[in-house]
Amino acid sequence: MFVPFGAIKNKMNVSEYNWKASPSQVLNFFPFLITILGVSLFLYYAPDISYWIPDLFVPYFTWSNIYMACGVAFLYPAFKFIELKCLQYTLTEDKIMVKSGVLSSTIESIEMFRVKDQTIRKPFHLRVFGLGNLELLTSDPTTPTITFYAISDIDTLLSNIQTFTLAARKKHGVREFD
Repeated sequence: MFVPFGAIKNKMNVSEYNWKASPSQVLNFFPFLITILGVSLFLYYAPDISYWIPDLFVPYFTWSNIYMACGVAFLYPAFKFIELKCLQYTLTEDKIMVKSGVLSSTIESIEMFRVKDQTIRKPFHLRVFGLGNLELLTSDPTTPTITFYAISDIDTLLSNIQTFTLAARKKHGVREFD
């Protein structure tokens, strides 16, 4: 007997709403900028540096080594790019999941009814790009705060979290006590 996938999904009580996002690469602006400026200044002043280094190191001061050093300098912003790309936020009607890590991965899962308080922060450097940070205070003992960094349309995300939190509390019969 053929059963459509939607019927199985609804039978298992899997939530329909699924939001996934990663932080914006705007957070990596300063590592990128510092690396580009540093490498540019290094390449500009590279011929003058040869007068300042001891004669022992002059044979090693070739353009191929200079280019190799510049390539190594770009490893840091490349790693920051990958690190931010591997940070992923997932929001469903029942839980919030934060997946992080480049080589080894960590997944934090918080039930929606544990969210106690929400705060939106829009610093100037993120507000220029229409981004913001969302801080969630939870009653989870292992993860008391969750921060969504540099997310677009943060106001809609906050209203969805508030709606899902109230629905989850009603569903599980949970009340908030201070």
